[in-house]
Amino acid sequence: MAFSEVHKREFIDETFRLLSGTMRASRLVFYSVDEQKNLHNFVCSRVPSDFLKIYIREMHAHDPLSPSSC
Repeated sequence: MAFSEVHKREFIDETFRLLSGTMRASRLVFYSVDEQKNLHNFVCSRVPSDFLKIYIREMHAHDPLSPSSC
C-alpha cells in the first residue's frame, strides 16, 4: 500500500469512528467518485455485501444524495 493510501485509510477509519460516535451510525460506507461520477474504492463498516451490490446495481441512480444526481 502506497504511503498516501495508508493516510487515506487512516482518514477513513477516523471518519468512521467520528460518525459512528456522534451520529450513532451503526453502518457506514465511504467511497470515491471519479470525474465521470462513477463510484469506486468502497470501504464498508458493517454493511452486508449483498445490500451494497444491490445498491450499486439498482438503487444509487435514484438516490438523491448520489453524485450522479448532482
